[in-house]
Amino acid sequence: MGNVEYKLAEKRMRLIMIWVLIVAMATNFAAALFIGNELNCRLENFAPICNEKIAFKVIIMAILPLLAATIIFLTYIGASEKEMKAALNNLPKIIRQYYHLAAFLMFIHILILIYISLPTDMAQLNANKFITIGLSSASLFFLYLVNISAKMNRSVFSGWPTPWNLKSDLAWEKSQRFIGFALSLASILCFFAVFISVDLFNSIVIGGMLISYGGCCIVSYYVYQQEQYQLEKSNNSEGK
Repeated sequence: MGNVEYKLAEKRMRLIMIWVLIVAMATNFAAALFIGNELNCRLENFAPICNEKIAFKVIIMAILPLLAATIIFLTYIGASEKEMKAALNNLPKIIRQYYHLAAFLMFIHILILIYISLPTDMAQLNANKFITIGLSSASLFFLYLVNISAKMNRSVFSGWPTPWNLKSDLAWEKSQRFIGFALSLASILCFFAVFISVDLFNSIVIGGMLISYGGCCIVSYYVYQQEQYQLEKSNNSEGK
């Protein structure tokens, strides 16, 4: 029963991303028609030769379709029966995350399409504004994801697993609480850093992830070792 429920949820998550892929391709096609004069490539020996500006626009238009296709591919990676059972209680939260992720990705994609549809001079003039809107939105969305992920039950496919917190409920609880707080703080700092400097934003992202997950590993290891020590001490006492 649990396997069937997991497979149905997995299929639902896949369908969400398939719809994102379809909408992304449709909006890309519409945008290509709208800015067709600029996206048309010259033909030379039957090979399209695009200038750098056009190539850049084509690349960023492909971001969402490629991302959606990657997530769809990942949903086909099978989970063991043990992991399916462990993830069952998390399925409602995971599916809700997928819906919100789909909405967020479409928002960013529309933002990108608006940007590339602008005349070159206007796009260059407003580039920083679009970057600020995109990165600040990403910071708030990540803050939401972190708070949901940190409250999930123990599983390789949810939360922030380590070799130690997967063996202990207490280590899982403590480490998730730590990383939830640390990444929430990093997300808030990122939100404000966007309005100061993109380089500062990038530094906080990299540093925040390294420090947060490093701290998660340390907390989970310490709590797990303390648990093992107390268990061994208790067993020795009973043996005497």
